[in-house]
Amino acid sequence: MTGRTGLVVAAYGRRGLLEADGTRWPFIPKGRGLRVVCGDRVRFEARPGSEVALVTRIEPRSNALARLQEDSRRGEVIAANITQLVAVCAPLPAPEPLLLDRHACTAELLGCRFLLAWNKSDLGDQPASSVAELAGLGYPLVVASTREGCGLDELARQLAGQTSVLVGQSGVGKSSIINALFPGAGATVGGLSTGTAMGTHTTTAVLMYASDSTTRLLDTPGVRDFTPALPGGQRLDQGFREMYALAAGCRFGDCRHLHEPGCAVKAALAGGQLSARRYDSYCRLLAALATAAQRPVGR
Repeated sequence: MTGRTGLVVAAYGRRGLLEADGTRWPFIPKGRGLRVVCGDRVRFEARPGSEVALVTRIEPRSNALARLQEDSRRGEVIAANITQLVAVCAPLPAPEPLLLDRHACTAELLGCRFLLAWNKSDLGDQPASSVAELAGLGYPLVVASTREGCGLDELARQLAGQTSVLVGQSGVGKSSIINALFPGAGATVGGLSTGTAMGTHTTTAVLMYASDSTTRLLDTPGVRDFTPALPGGQRLDQGFREMYALAAGCRFGDCRHLHEPGCAVKAALAGGQLSARRYDSYCRLLAALATAAQRPVGR
């Protein structure tokens, strides 16, 4: 048995698919402690007499998209080695501002690009105020409609050369975007619940699609809540770019922008130079992370 290097292109539970030299292999990890996710570069062994590869090692990750689990302080890694996080939103279901802020924060903390995709523009071409507010902070925004075929060329241009991950609520049209940009992908398209205007979950695994060797797109399950796991050594305000720029003027280097004296962020808030909605998102996420830190390590 010889070790080879492959790219994980699908992950579901402890199994998945990896790609090496144009061939795809179903795989299982060696040992229960090996948690392989989509986007991982791995070492694997092709076992004689078996069609299932054995992953023996995960190569060092450039970053890892992780969310906090409800009953644990540990982060659950969803995907790895991404260069762009794409938040898909739409008129229906209506955007959740807190969720969008958390996605933007996550991209900043991971050191990757953040892109807003306003889909279903045929239902309303003016992005919601929370989306427009993020675009006003300098995040690129693409307005598109898979039904009418508009905006897709620009979206493809924004994805070119990136390893992107699609995030967003169920029902915003992530699978429709994939099918429009990656012909033959066959991503399952779900509808909206007529009673709640909420999307139905159609993606149960994290899958990767590719148009060429440099453009890859990962699809994640739709969510209605998301709390990012804070990467080690980083402060939360680093995820809120306008606050982080102001934080240089705080009296204390470890200012949390809550009740500390001489806080430049609070001063900007009081003076109307900082969005009260964004500051509230920061405070709510800070509280959620503090609560998670009190949970038992073993859970």
